[in-house]
Amino acid sequence: MYDTYSARIWQTTNNIGLILSRLHDNKIILPPQPENVDGEIWGNGTKSLWIESIFLRLPIMPIFVIEYPNAAWKVVAGWQEMNTLKDYCLSQSFALGKMEFFSEADGLKFSELPRGLERRILETSINIVIIESVTPQNVTNSLINRLFTHHRFIV
Repeated sequence: MYDTYSARIWQTTNNIGLILSRLHDNKIILPPQPENVDGEIWGNGTKSLWIESIFLRLPIMPIFVIEYPNAAWKVVAGWQEMNTLKDYCLSQSFALGKMEFFSEADGLKFSELPRGLERRILETSINIVIIESVTPQNVTNSLINRLFTHHRFIV
């Protein structure tokens, strides 16, 4: 058993520009491929559609991180999304493709985007759920298990 009051979990909102800055400064830790990523890693087509969702100003699912004493965050849920931001905006390892609504962005890397679309990415806010490292490990494990076991989408 544990003291439920010892759990330190809170939420903040960051824009993608700030998230990219943290990624660039190695203040966000992305494991190579976490065990909890079900199925395949997103290909460039799925990554492109996710970026287009940002262009469309659709709500973005929260990212869950563990915050360490040095203020670094380790991503525990939302790895595909963070990896997409890193790949598209920082390393520019792929160009957008097969866009449904923003065909003018097809074939463009981040640095080639029209300024308006670039700003949509940088200014979009994402909710970040922060689990402080002082939170008991069994609470953290339970939270992660609940995210990946009981989370269902209804379309």
